[in-house]
Amino acid sequence: MKFALLLAGLVGATPLVPEPIDRFIGISWSGIRIGATTDADIKRTFGTEKGAVRPEALNVKVVEGTPFRVDALLDGRGDKAKVTAIRLGYSQPVPLTEILKPFPDEAVTYYHEGRIEDWNLSVIETRGIGIFALQGQAKVALLLPPAKLEELTAGLSMAPTEVLEYDPKFTDDELLVEYGDVGVTLTSSKINFRSKREIENDIEDELTRRSRAKYLDYNRSGRATLSARIDVRYDDRRQTLTIDAQLSVYGENALGKVSASGSDSSRWTKIVEAPRIESSRAILDIVEEARTDLERNFDAAVRRQRPPTKEEIRNQTWAQIIDRATKSL
Repeated sequence: MKFALLLAGLVGATPLVPEPIDRFIGISWSGIRIGATTDADIKRTFGTEKGAVRPEALNVKVVEGTPFRVDALLDGRGDKAKVTAIRLGYSQPVPLTEILKPFPDEAVTYYHEGRIEDWNLSVIETRGIGIFALQGQAKVALLLPPAKLEELTAGLSMAPTEVLEYDPKFTDDELLVEYGDVGVTLTSSKINFRSKREIENDIEDELTRRSRAKYLDYNRSGRATLSARIDVRYDDRRQTLTIDAQLSVYGENALGKVSASGSDSSRWTKIVEAPRIESSRAILDIVEEARTDLERNFDAAVRRQRPPTKEEIRNQTWAQIIDRATKSL
C-alpha cells in the first residue's frame, strides 16, 4: 500500500516551470514557498534529480530547456524539512546586466577579501535576491527572505577588494606534517614479558626519532598523532611466535588532510613453548620496518594531494557564504 501511494505521488509530479526571477519578492517563486514548502511537497509536486548541492537540499526537476538548475535549500533532512532558500545555478554564463535589468532598485555589490578571481555578489535588498557573478557573468542566483541578506553578506566588503595571485605550488615546509603525540598499544597472547612497560617506552622512543621521510616527522609540538598497535602472540598448536606492527598517522598540511599507514610482521616457527620476552630488540626491528613503510606511504600520499583549482576554491567559498544564510529559517 505504501509503495502504491509513493508511485502515485511520482506519477503526479510535474517538472517545475520557472518564472522570471523578478517575480520573486522574498516569499515564493514558481510554486515553491519559503518557510512553508517541505521536502515532501517538492518530491510530490515536481519530482527531484540526483546530485543536490548539499545534503539538506533537493535538486528540483525542471522543464526541458531551462537554462539553470534549481535547488531547494532546506533546514534539515526528511519529509518535514522546509525550504529556506532557492538556488539557481546557470549552466551557461548570463551577463549580470541582463539579470539586473528588470529590477528598478539598484543592486548593491559586495566583495570577498582574499579572492583569487574577479567575482562579486550583487544583492537586490528589497527582493531578497543575491547573484554571484564571475567576470561580469552570472553563475548562481539565490532567492531568500530579505531579512537573511545580512547573514549572506556578513564579512564581505562593499569596497572592491584586490584580486590576488594564486600560486598552487607549495614548499616542502608547507606540506610537512609533524606528529607530537605517539600512542602505543601493545597486546599479547600467551607471552610473558620481563617488563612490558619498558618495551612500550622503547617503542615510543623509536617512534620519536627523526624521520627519514620528506613530509612526515616527529616534533614535540606537532599537532598530528601517530598510532602504533603492536601484537605479540604465541600459537602453541603451531608452535609459532608472531609479531605484528601496524602504524598510522592522520594530519593536515597546506593542501588539507592527509593520512597513511604502514606495517611489518615476522614469524618464528618451531618454538616449543611460550617464550619470555626479555628485551625489546626483536620488536623494535619490526617497528622500525613498519615505520619505514609508513614514511614511504605518507610521502606518496602527500604527492597524490593536488592543489585545489581556482574553480574549486571559488565554489567552496560561495557554498560557505550561502550556507550561513540558508541553513535555518
